[in-house]
Amino acid sequence: GLVAGTPSETGSFNATFNARTGNTTYPLRLEVTIYRADEKDQNRATPSFLTTGPYGVETNSFLMDLTNTFDNRAVRTRVRIARPRNLGRPAPLLLFHRGRGFDEDSYTRFHELIASHGIAVASVEDAYSFAGSSFSAENSFYDWNRAELGMFSASGVVEAMSDALINRSNDPSDMYFLAFDAENLFMAGHSRGGGAVHASHHRNFELRLKGLIYLMAFDMRYFSEVRAPVSAPADEIPTAQPRLPSLIITAENDGDLTYPICDQLIDRASGPTTQVTLYGGVHNLISDSHQAEGNAKITRQQETSRVADWIVCFVKRWATS
Repeated sequence: GLVAGTPSETGSFNATFNARTGNTTYPLRLEVTIYRADEKDQNRATPSFLTTGPYGVETNSFLMDLTNTFDNRAVRTRVRIARPRNLGRPAPLLLFHRGRGFDEDSYTRFHELIASHGIAVASVEDAYSFAGSSFSAENSFYDWNRAELGMFSASGVVEAMSDALINRSNDPSDMYFLAFDAENLFMAGHSRGGGAVHASHHRNFELRLKGLIYLMAFDMRYFSEVRAPVSAPADEIPTAQPRLPSLIITAENDGDLTYPICDQLIDRASGPTTQVTLYGGVHNLISDSHQAEGNAKITRQQETSRVADWIVCFVKRWATS
């Protein structure tokens, strides 16, 4: 059970070991980094993404016709893209869904800060799944009677948006040709949008997602309709989450999703999962202008910059380019 020996050169090295239980073998992938004995080759600088990054940002908004993958309804929705200028390669794409009572442009400064570090952000309006600050939900049944269905629906809208944007990125005649890296798709959501992230988490192999980001999110298991026997047309949300890199961010003084609605996602997480508690943070200050609820101890700028810092670090950690 030991890896022993004396290193003969510095650098990072990969190896795969096998763990065997009975007749079943599991691969264990390991990376070993060898530094000089005096560690002079070790980078002591801690990266920070709290402030504006090296790239200028271009933001565009347009309408998109999609087919919701949850209920196959045709949805016309506004999509807002913030992407880095002059990146020189397709950017990792962060797919984002708003919370209830927010619009797709409620997070513009937050998204542009992320984009300035070389990550494209696509924020979807999706008036079908639940209400925004400037519109009523087109499907009041999802919005009021079966909130968990609104989150499943929001998941389906984001999934359809993902396919549409990757198709545009593959079209030489499109303004977004080679804009997005299909191998580095991430999904993030705030509040009910975070519930949509949870809904997509359980189908991640179909969705090609590299990582998931929960922002003060609903734990879908909070709703009895998603536990067996499932109340149709909901899908079951199993207790254990699939092994996918996840970043879970909760606000200490969240006035909307008080314990345990968003705090227990980490309890049954599996795979590389990190939970961060934003001390002094509240639910709404992640947006550009919504009033704080709860007892905020930090400013809007501090909340958005700290959350953006964690998100950029997470995406850069798990993106493959």
